[in-house]
Amino acid sequence: MNTINSNPVAFSYLLIAMSAALGGCIATESTADEANDVSVEGVEVEEGTSAATEVVRLDFNFGAVIGQPVPAIQNLGDPDIKVSVVSKNGGKILVAGGRPGNGQAINFPDHDGGEFGPRAVLKLVDNDLSDGDALSPGTADFTFGADFKLDAISVSTKYDNGNNLIQRGLHGSSDQYKIQVDKTAAGMKPSCSLAQKISADETRSASVTSNAIIEPGHWYRVRCRREGSTLTIVVTLFNADGTQSVVETPPVTNIPVVDLTWPLKAPVVPMSIGGKLHADGTIVSESDQFNGLVDNPMLKVDN
Repeated sequence: MNTINSNPVAFSYLLIAMSAALGGCIATESTADEANDVSVEGVEVEEGTSAATEVVRLDFNFGAVIGQPVPAIQNLGDPDIKVSVVSKNGGKILVAGGRPGNGQAINFPDHDGGEFGPRAVLKLVDNDLSDGDALSPGTADFTFGADFKLDAISVSTKYDNGNNLIQRGLHGSSDQYKIQVDKTAAGMKPSCSLAQKISADETRSASVTSNAIIEPGHWYRVRCRREGSTLTIVVTLFNADGTQSVVETPPVTNIPVVDLTWPLKAPVVPMSIGGKLHADGTIVSESDQFNGLVDNPMLKVDN
């Protein structure tokens, strides 16, 4: 080992500096795996300040039989957030085994591709709007994401042509924040986008696509963070030997102010995990159903 590697922190800062200079990504490894942060050789990847409010953190450790429909889901974040399963065409969300040593996860319907294929999406709504809508970050800094493992087949037609992991709002019809895993010329890549519907003719938006190429059958963690005028996406691969490979993607800077505030009126636009939902909570036909396993969905809003 050379002399610079003897100082892990200095080495990590050098890696990050090199990555920024080259405009690419450098994967490093760590054995740390905390619920709300990832360490890269001594350099912490921030997910928000210590004053951030944990709005969503879903617990999938049901203690239930794998392969059975999920029982009631508990949100360990804001107690006013109600979580339910929305189904279409007989779709079900099933209990699944999570990453080794990390309990259970949820399994969304297999890819079908047809208009009438099985669909199932998690729906999250703030059940008490008297103190505001906790799922609306407004103009505050915030972080959201989830762990996931993609099925081998997950895209083909307009009805199931992407993997929407976590989002609120629909493109073109409302404000929106979203993480999806979609096919690109280079392969399957996660991306993060924010959008504010200003008027019928104007939308204010920002997006960033990760340099990470997603391989089916492997567990990943994705985090998207809006901090001031910067939008960042970080993807972590959980290796079979227990280490982690973190892909750093250059952030998008000088993004516009995107005010993610939804009206406090019924029907409350839901947050969704695993696909697209209309404002009334029903599944969109072209749902971009997530095909695979999901664990640890989260949303934190800075105070």
